[in-house]
Amino acid sequence: MSRVIDLEIPEKLLPLLTEQRRYKSIRGGRGSGKSHTVARALLAKGASIPGFRVACCREVQKSIEGSVKRLLDDLIAEYELHDYFESQRTKIITALGGEFTFHGLREHNSDAIKSLEGCHVAWLEEAQRISERSWQILTPTMRMDDSEIWATWNPELESDAVYQRTFVNPWVPPEKMLDIEINWRDNPFYNDVLEDERQQLKRMNEDLYQHIWEGKLRTMAGLLFKRVWFQRYKPADLIDPDTGKEREMTHFLSTDYATTAIEDPDVNHEPDWTELGVWGQDRAGHLWARDWWSGQVEPDGEKGWIKAMAQLCEKWSVERIFEEKGPIYRATRQAVSRSLRARGCMAVRTPIASVNSKVERAMGFVALASDLIVHIPEGEWGDRLVNQLCAFTGEPGKVDDMVDVCSVLARGLEMMGRPEETARAKRRIVRPFTEAHTFGLDLEDELAHERGRYGEA
Repeated sequence: MSRVIDLEIPEKLLPLLTEQRRYKSIRGGRGSGKSHTVARALLAKGASIPGFRVACCREVQKSIEGSVKRLLDDLIAEYELHDYFESQRTKIITALGGEFTFHGLREHNSDAIKSLEGCHVAWLEEAQRISERSWQILTPTMRMDDSEIWATWNPELESDAVYQRTFVNPWVPPEKMLDIEINWRDNPFYNDVLEDERQQLKRMNEDLYQHIWEGKLRTMAGLLFKRVWFQRYKPADLIDPDTGKEREMTHFLSTDYATTAIEDPDVNHEPDWTELGVWGQDRAGHLWARDWWSGQVEPDGEKGWIKAMAQLCEKWSVERIFEEKGPIYRATRQAVSRSLRARGCMAVRTPIASVNSKVERAMGFVALASDLIVHIPEGEWGDRLVNQLCAFTGEPGKVDDMVDVCSVLARGLEMMGRPEETARAKRRIVRPFTEAHTFGLDLEDELAHERGRYGEA
């Protein structure tokens, strides 16, 4: 079974294999190959050290499919290491009597995590998300001589537990810590696809680029969206000083439907929220966030989001609903239309194609916000909205559903302002409460509708 295994590892990360430290911090931005390199290093140890045990940990792990087990399995297959490892459903056994196990720290208490006492290494993947509570439970449990804790992380906030424990209040003496910063330029597996993505973001937004690709901390001031851009308002600010009456506005509703099942066992982060936002546009073109609904509920039923949408449209006399195209839109299309009709809502539904990356889709709202024309109320949901916007990076697994609502709004307003859209709207008459009115028509549907009206083939 003995043979030479060529597991390529960036030079910067060779100390993972050559130096003994209680705590090893591996941090950096996208494209650095942190997780792949750590997985290779641990497989190399597992294939050569008798009884080598590794606990692969995340803050939240609802199923084995969401762990790093898949990455390890893929590398075992890529390097043809089946003689050294046996992959079972929930763990990986080594030929030398060791094992790799997988854990979600949030679900463990001090008693449940005692199984980690005999581990040589605890690998903390996405360590920026691991809470101080989890650290306090884990560190005294890893008590075997020469045991190590390896943390791979993308720097987020200075207040994160891993940042505090690494730089502000180190939890081990300097001689027992190894901190390695590694980024895209250090990764021998870096490719042209990643380079195109990196260059595109660098052109779009330097602050966001520095955070995502260069591993710099995100600030509370915001990266893509700046906190100072948003005009926070009180109810009195809705009064027009010229007339003494509430400002005249046209109201729109924009949506983001949850794509994660409420109890999906394969999801390792908080389930998506369905978010519904009502926006008013005044005569000066300023946008006012007027009302908001958030829920982790199914579409139908007394507490479902379909009923909530219809109530908001009725309350604010919404003229147009902007919705992202997709399976949820198609699956609920008729049910939403029935609910709107039942309340006499005449809002035109405008489905919008979901294209490009989240960051690119958000750029329209960036333009509006940077013009200082976006007004968000003081209060609980207004605070949540501003905080999500300022925390937004476009990275997967983040809670940014409210940002998606803003992105859909901006793209919808842009569509309305296009000359070709305006011309089409003028030449087409849609009767209220018909399918064409209530469902809304995208470009392809509309052309087909007009061909049918005029008998065109």
